[in-house]
Amino acid sequence: MRKAAATTPAVEKPSKASEKATKPAVKPIKKAAAKPVKKAAAKPVKKAATAKVAAAKKQAAAEARAVKAKAQAMRRKELAAARKKAQNARIAQQIAKQKAQEERKAKRLEQQAAREARLAAQAEKRQALAAQRQANAEKRAALKQNRLSDEEMKKRFAEAGVTTDQMREAARILKTKGTKKRERRQAAAVMGLIGGSIGGQNRARNLTPEQRTEIARRGGLKRQALAREEREKKGAKSPDGSASNAQTL
Repeated sequence: MRKAAATTPAVEKPSKASEKATKPAVKPIKKAAAKPVKKAAAKPVKKAATAKVAAAKKQAAAEARAVKAKAQAMRRKELAAARKKAQNARIAQQIAKQKAQEERKAKRLEQQAAREARLAAQAEKRQALAAQRQANAEKRAALKQNRLSDEEMKKRFAEAGVTTDQMREAARILKTKGTKKRERRQAAAVMGLIGGSIGGQNRARNLTPEQRTEIARRGGLKRQALAREEREKKGAKSPDGSASNAQTL
């Protein structure tokens, strides 16, 4: 070792100028060596900040998603309510339309029933008029059939003691309005002299056998009652007074 040191040439000390020239080359090395130390120290802080920012972003995104979901739920709810409202409106419109149709149908049925009732009433009225015309025609025919001839009328007038002029005057008085009661009564009596005989015969001609039997039975009973009353009256007037005594007892 000593030999090597003896043999090695002596190294010259660098001058100040050379030192200054070499200094800038050393500084970057120091800085380059110091940089990793600073980065290693600031890394946890930056990581925490980044995590905090990421958490805030996640929270903001979650809140945004929640707000969006809430808005979508509200929108769906509004759409469902609108659809339900529209459906209810359509149902109400259909019900109103159906009700209007039923009312129109009921009105048509009522009109038809009223028309049928009116036609039925008109038909009944026509039938009643036809029946009345037929009855009047039959009545006129019966009167014409039962009408007496002029000779028979004169004969009946002679039997009743009434002239044709008196009958015409009585008929005129009865037809004229405003005549006195006394004149009308006398005219009615004159007309009754001839009318009673005519009407009695016509009525007897139109009676049935049962009616004739009943009238005869009533007449017989009335005659028997009148005869009984007459006998009782005669017995009450007898001179010996036996019947009157029997009645008193």
